[in-house]
Amino acid sequence: NFNDGMIISLAGSTGGTTPPAVANITIAGNTIENNGGAAPVRGDGIAIAIEQDASVPNLLIENNTIRGNGDEGIDIRLATTATILTPATASLTGTIRNNTISTPPLSPTSGQNGIQVQAQSNSVARITIDSNTITTANPTFRAINLQTVNSLLIGGTPRLSADVRLNQLTSNTTPAFLAQTDATFLAPPQVLCLNLAGNAVNRNTSNTGYTITRNTGTLQVVNQPNVGANNTGTVFQTGVITPVAACP
Repeated sequence: NFNDGMIISLAGSTGGTTPPAVANITIAGNTIENNGGAAPVRGDGIAIAIEQDASVPNLLIENNTIRGNGDEGIDIRLATTATILTPATASLTGTIRNNTISTPPLSPTSGQNGIQVQAQSNSVARITIDSNTITTANPTFRAINLQTVNSLLIGGTPRLSADVRLNQLTSNTTPAFLAQTDATFLAPPQVLCLNLAGNAVNRNTSNTGYTITRNTGTLQVVNQPNVGANNTGTVFQTGVITPVAACP
C-alpha cells in the first residue's frame, strides 16, 4: 500500500454533537509488510489514533509479523489534535504481545520506531508491551518509544502507564528503548509510569540499551533502584525519577 497497512481512527464529542466512539480492537495473526515509503516518510504497519473523547477499553495486538514498513511498526497516539481550547480525554487500555517487528534502514524506505505510544492533552493510556521481538535498522529511531507530549498550547495532563517486559530488542541506535516526558519549555503537568523488567537489548552501537528521561512533569519507575539489574543491557536514567511500587 502507498500508506499505512492498517489504520483505525476514533473520535467524537469534545464540545461537538457526535458522541465519543467506543471500540474494542483485536488485531491478531497478520503479516503486515512493505507499506508506505521514504519520500515522504509514510506507512505505519498498524496505526491507531484515538482523538477527542473516544476510548478503547480493550486493545489486543498479538502474533503479527510486521516488517519493512516505511514508518512505525505499531504507532498508537492519543489526542494529537487537542489544543488548550479543545482539550481531549481520549483513553486506551491494551496489550501488544508476541509480535515480530522489523523496520528497514534509511534506504530504500525509512522505517522508524518499532513500537511507539504517545499521549497528550488529558488522555490516559495504559499499555502492556510483552514478549515481542523488535529489530530496528534506522539509527535515528528506537525499538520501543514511549512519550507524554504537552505544551502551553495543548494544556491538560496526559497520563501514560506502560508495563514493558520480556521483549527482545535489536537496534542500530542508542538507546533501543526510550521513555520520556516532554522537554517543551514550560510544559504543563504530565505523568509517565514505567514498569521495565526482563527485557534484553542487543546493542550494535554502544552499551546504553535503555534511556528513561524525566524532562518535565512526573516520571515514575517501578522498583527504580533495581531496574538496571532486572533488564539485560545498560539502563540510563536522567532527571528526577520517582520510585513506585506499581503503576496505576
